[in-house]
Amino acid sequence: MNKIKGKITNISRDWKTGEGRVTIACDKSILPSLEKLLDTDLNISLTKFKKSRSLNANAYAWTLLNELSRELNITPEEIYKKCIKDIGGVSEAILVQNEAIDRFIENWNSKGIGWQAEITDRHIKNNTVIIVYYGSSTYNTEQMSRLIDSIIQECKEVNINTLTPKELQVLKDRWIA
Repeated sequence: MNKIKGKITNISRDWKTGEGRVTIACDKSILPSLEKLLDTDLNISLTKFKKSRSLNANAYAWTLLNELSRELNITPEEIYKKCIKDIGGVSEAILVQNEAIDRFIENWNSKGIGWQAEITDRHIKNNTVIIVYYGSSTYNTEQMSRLIDSIIQECKEVNINTLTPKELQVLKDRWIA
């Protein structure tokens, strides 16, 4: 079954068995699918609802990155990686055992284009501090907005036309955190 949107409306305990009971309100259209699962052991995972960011955000970012690429004769991926490092708030410093650095970086970078890891010159015993950057697929609305703003700034520096501030705000308003 696919992910479904719902809301916990009641939590209680069966005083006879001690079992927890959770009532979830959801769209009635999924009831036939849920009825098939009645009295079946399930793996259940509840997470806070988060609407996906609009694909328009990604599409617009990559449209601009491709235009920048043609203008600057640099790959769109290189520009994207640079912008990720420039926006802040999308990285962490972690400690990695020296003998695991190469394997860690290879695995981190394999997650996607924007996923980057940099070795620093800071060492603690047999460990090294690595700065890791998350790719935009994990970004919330604010982070994606900063990335788009950074790409737009790069475009303005080389006179590439972008959306007007009003058009951009309409697009950003569709991005949901």
